[in-house]
Amino acid sequence: MTGILQNFARKHQKAIDFLKFKFIIKPQFEKELSLVEAPDDGVIVYGLHLEQAKWDSVNQCIVEQEPG
Repeated sequence: MTGILQNFARKHQKAIDFLKFKFIIKPQFEKELSLVEAPDDGVIVYGLHLEQAKWDSVNQCIVEQEPG
């Protein structure tokens, strides 16, 4: 994730301390249709691993992980 910020900062000559991430979550069924080419700026992340949390696909948000 830091590498993404560093590449953007270098490309646009911006201070890395002032950059923030913006996430657009796409439903799984759309990924084959909409990810045909890479964006001009940014990255496409597939299969992000979460620790101590899980993705709630119904409510489109991060929630607490179930015990066990």
